[in-house]
Amino acid sequence: GHMRLHPVVVGNGDWNNVSVDALALRPVGQQILQLRTRIKNWQGTKALTARLWLDGEVVDAKTFSVLAGHASQIRFDVPERILQGFVEVSGDDGLAGDNRFYFTHQPAPKHQVLVQKSGPLHRLMRAAVPDVANLSWQVNVVDTGNLNFEQSQVPAVVVVGDVRSEMLTELRSYIQAGGGLFLPLQKKADVQQLNKLLQGSGIEIDEAVIENAQVPISWVDLKHRIFYPFRGAKFNDFSSVRYNGYHRLKVDSGTVLARFEGDDVMMAETSLGQGKIVIWAGGLE
Repeated sequence: GHMRLHPVVVGNGDWNNVSVDALALRPVGQQILQLRTRIKNWQGTKALTARLWLDGEVVDAKTFSVLAGHASQIRFDVPERILQGFVEVSGDDGLAGDNRFYFTHQPAPKHQVLVQKSGPLHRLMRAAVPDVANLSWQVNVVDTGNLNFEQSQVPAVVVVGDVRSEMLTELRSYIQAGGGLFLPLQKKADVQQLNKLLQGSGIEIDEAVIENAQVPISWVDLKHRIFYPFRGAKFNDFSSVRYNGYHRLKVDSGTVLARFEGDDVMMAETSLGQGKIVIWAGGLE
């Protein structure tokens, strides 16, 4: 086959031209995004103005200089919310089609973590998962009576240190429907109620607490997602951690994620219906 090229003249002379070449958004603080855009001056005047439009209005403008054949990065701070707009550059420009760069931004939904207000549990969870913009998890601390599993606001994970009889049925239903439970065992937890919750999961908690001030951790599964952040050489040595008490776990089915010295289970994961349960025998204390 043959190809034929037919040039078409669309204009004569030297045209001044500037363009918005690229645009990116990234979080820089609590509920703040930084919008970075690259403005290129292909040819013509060096005095330019970039305007940020959001929801049909100019919300910010910056005047700057760029030599012909060069580019400059211009930054705007915008709120972390649903955004729709464009950056527009104005100058003595004969080619206006590349003077705007449109963008939209939809904030990623945060995974809701519902934490029972119980002992030091909620304070330690707050410290472990602070309320900052760049984390995908959000901790909500509630009293036992306010643990809510309504379909409109189902949490991704529930963290409880003690299970009361009045919450047992609702909590089991939440897990069986696909919810996640993180269970750091407290020394004074009601083991009888906990074992009712775990019925059918393949894990049982012993009533007795092993009292020993010097129990070290002998092994953790660094390939599992819960320990994955600790896999680097800087954080993967757990030998200096000591426990002064823990519940003995009987694991008939499920996955052991960590062990104490002496082979007792420190942490295990199991299924209940469609959901998952992670039990931490030594708790957060």
